Amino acid sequence: MIERSARGLHTIVVCAALVVAASPLGAATFPNGFVESALVPAGTLPNGTAMQFAPDGRLFVAQQTGQLRVVENGVLLTTPFVTLGVDSSGERGLLGVAFDPNFAANHFVYVYYTVPSPSPGVGPHNRVSRFTANGNEALAGSELPILDLEPLSATNHNGGAINFGPDGKLYVAVGENANGSNSQSLANRLGKMLRINANGSIPNDNPTTFSGIAGSPTGANRAIWAVGLRNPYTFAFNPGGPAPAMLINDVGQSTWEEVNDGSAGANYGWPTSEGGVPANAAFVDPRHRYGHGSTSTTGCAITGGAFYNPATQTFPSDYLNDYFFADVCTGWIRRLDTSTNVAVDFATGAGGPVDLKVWSDGNLYYLSRGNGTVYRVRFTGAVPTPAPTGLAAQVSGSALRLSWSPAAGAVSYRLEAGSATGQADLVNTDLGNVTSFDVAAPVGTFFVRVRAVHAAGLSGPSNQVTVVVASAASCTSPPPVPTGYGAQSGGLLAALAWAPSFNASAYLLEVGLSTGATSFPVSNLGNVTSFQAVAPAGTYFTRIRAANACGMSAPSTELPITLGCGPTAVVPTGLAVSRAGGVAIFTWQAPLGATGYRMQIGSAHGATNLADVAVGAVALLPVTVGGVPAGTYYVRIVAVSACGVSAPSNEVTITLP
Repeated sequence: MIERSARGLHTIVVCAALVVAASPLGAATFPNGFVESALVPAGTLPNGTAMQFAPDGRLFVAQQTGQLRVVENGVLLTTPFVTLGVDSSGERGLLGVAFDPNFAANHFVYVYYTVPSPSPGVGPHNRVSRFTANGNEALAGSELPILDLEPLSATNHNGGAINFGPDGKLYVAVGENANGSNSQSLANRLGKMLRINANGSIPNDNPTTFSGIAGSPTGANRAIWAVGLRNPYTFAFNPGGPAPAMLINDVGQSTWEEVNDGSAGANYGWPTSEGGVPANAAFVDPRHRYGHGSTSTTGCAITGGAFYNPATQTFPSDYLNDYFFADVCTGWIRRLDTSTNVAVDFATGAGGPVDLKVWSDGNLYYLSRGNGTVYRVRFTGAVPTPAPTGLAAQVSGSALRLSWSPAAGAVSYRLEAGSATGQADLVNTDLGNVTSFDVAAPVGTFFVRVRAVHAAGLSGPSNQVTVVVASAASCTSPPPVPTGYGAQSGGLLAALAWAPSFNASAYLLEVGLSTGATSFPVSNLGNVTSFQAVAPAGTYFTRIRAANACGMSAPSTELPITLGCGPTAVVPTGLAVSRAGGVAIFTWQAPLGATGYRMQIGSAHGATNLADVAVGAVALLPVTVGGVPAGTYYVRIVAVSACGVSAPSNEVTITLP
């Protein structure tokens, strides 16, 4: 369905990856208070690509192979609304569905699909057609093609989403057909967002200029509304809500997936830029982006998107105007706070979600291609959302530090600052998942609170603190004494660490050969909270001071540290080995001071007759054992450091059949 090329070396076709002949995917996991239920049995809607609610509440689901199915009152009707002859190779097929704003009167239904090649040598192409509904089926012979796009060469990057905007115009998302140059050309409609009238004609007020591109589109290309897209698989309008009015999900190639603000005449930069990198003033940067990987915040192909702004709100109040989006590869759904552009996890294990919708009942619906069904996600009741406690403030000049105790289950924290008690008229912003915050504040008196952001909503406020900033200077006093000072040695390596001091701009290291002495020049370490250095053998007495423009603190607790190259100074410990098929995985505890390791292998205890090789600065080493002669092998690890080569670690044996 949705393809991503990894650095141009290979292609991952997600439709093949999702339909795995293994056990079916399990149920998704949601925050407390949310539950899901399948609208129809799993597997009854295979190869789903898109869905749309009719104004009367029926759900129409597009299948890639050309069937537009109807779910009415929780029942999947046997007869499709329409069955189209489509080219469904690769990512082609039936890809989009929309309803006329005046559907109750005219019964018009619009679809985006791939028309098969009409004759040898003539490529297939994507089309938008209009059908007239006659109950739950299309009126025979009612198809009216209103938009025929350029012939296709590749099978991927078709886009396919269609939606009517609040202006009554039909917006059409079109992929660049795996040819990036199409996205920056006004001579075709590929890699673009198009805007047409309901009858297929072109609105007179479409943009005529596009940032970063010379000239203006002509003829059929006047339908172009925005450019520079790669594969805009879905997009959504915010129904009657505040900005953003429209967001576009654009599938990336090597690095970034994008959520873009839809705007007339915009250029989103593909193929010159991906995810806003490299920066270019001619391009619109994404509102939100995420990288490629397999975690809860990364993925490989962005799919469904929907605003939470229903007629009846049933989710917690903090969800209002948030934007849900999904990644088909990793099977997660996240929600983006459009006021702060911070995204948090909402669901995992959603089984290849390809489309999302929020209906007027206040629920979220997602089309699971992996499970072959549509799920409804409901909020079943209020969930406790613990608030932060112990909010405290420190002030020195214009420097302000806020700190608080964490709240159970919080995924981030929101700072509120007001000009009066209980207000948030000055600051209302997400800080991320932190429990302290440093900022340069203007002169004034502020009333400050912190709230915890939970997956189920926003907590109540913490205790309120009154902050008085009387000076615009960076400080009014030296920073406090550093706390938490610790010192460790590893052979000839000294490793020091401490907790940050409020409003410190640098830290000073004092070293003496006796207690209280400063036998060596004081070292300015910069604004860091750890330091490592190799020094000659001996015992040293060390202290840390914090400094800023207003002076220097008293010293921290003094700690002695002894450096030397004893026989056990830098020896690896805890060597273990496990097998995974034809690979042996060796792990060990890395000693302080080691800069690299050697693996010693022998045919008897303590021997190194088979190997003594450098393995780099690692503490986990996979070794392929396929093809290695049968026998028992004895393995040790030694460390390389400023002291030379250490004594060996404990010895492990591995027997190969």
